[in-house]
Amino acid sequence: SPDQATVPPEPIAAIDGYPFTVGVPLGTLTFTRLYVSDVPAAGALRAVAYPNPFNPRTTIAWELPTAGPLRVDIHDAAGRLVRTLVAGPAPAGEGRAVWNGRDATGRPVASGVYFARVVHGTATVTRKLTLLE
Repeated sequence: SPDQATVPPEPIAAIDGYPFTVGVPLGTLTFTRLYVSDVPAAGALRAVAYPNPFNPRTTIAWELPTAGPLRVDIHDAAGRLVRTLVAGPAPAGEGRAVWNGRDATGRPVASGVYFARVVHGTATVTRKLTLLE
């Protein structure tokens, strides 16, 4: 913890001598973990995109720590869904999907920044993609 000022700024009383004995504990302090947040677990979801920048296609690769539902979406810079590459069950381990720079209807998208969002259970990894023409 930071070394913050105390109130009052000087010690209230020194703890030395009777009834305290050197080497004898004064009490016990117990910590109870209530929850764990934003701490990646061992074997956490990982994802990369290559090549990046890209034209005309890029590969989104992932490694899943366990089998389960997987979703891989492409979003534009405004956060709108452009295309879903994967939606369904996936085995643990490595996998990949290729995005060819086209939207859900098959039309080419404009040059610019996009985001690949990989979701597995409660874990999400987002990677920035740049499409150059």
